[in-house]
Amino acid sequence: MIYIALIITNVLPLFFLKSKHRFWFIGVALWVLVIITFIGWHYYIGEKYKSAEIAYNKTIKTDSNGIGYGDFAIWQKIEEIKNEAAHHGEIFIALICLQSIITCFSQVAGYLITKKKVYNWTSALFIAIAILTVIFAFLSAMSQIGGVLG
Repeated sequence: MIYIALIITNVLPLFFLKSKHRFWFIGVALWVLVIITFIGWHYYIGEKYKSAEIAYNKTIKTDSNGIGYGDFAIWQKIEEIKNEAAHHGEIFIALICLQSIITCFSQVAGYLITKKKVYNWTSALFIAIAILTVIFAFLSAMSQIGGVLG
């Protein structure tokens, strides 16, 4: 559902706005918003993980064999945070990839329709960004490693 909302938010203003900047502004602004949201979320989940890990480390007790055990409930919370990070990380990567592709298309369309110089270099930039995000999303999906996201 969030992907459809992103597409509609990108496409709908193109029909109602008459400015020659409509191709540039909407796509790039939403792309920046998605990136900033991802960075903020990544910081938040990192802090949440660190605080749970500190709480778990405080509960570790060593048995007679020298093996340490901590509070099982806190350990489960850490595992839930890891799963949450992996799940939401996949969604964010898909959103960044989708928004990069949409912005790429809007920049190319803006250049073809308006022939403005700004769309020439933003088209090249977002073609490169779209290619890189598609490659990253593909590698992330193939690797099944959550370390990049969590």
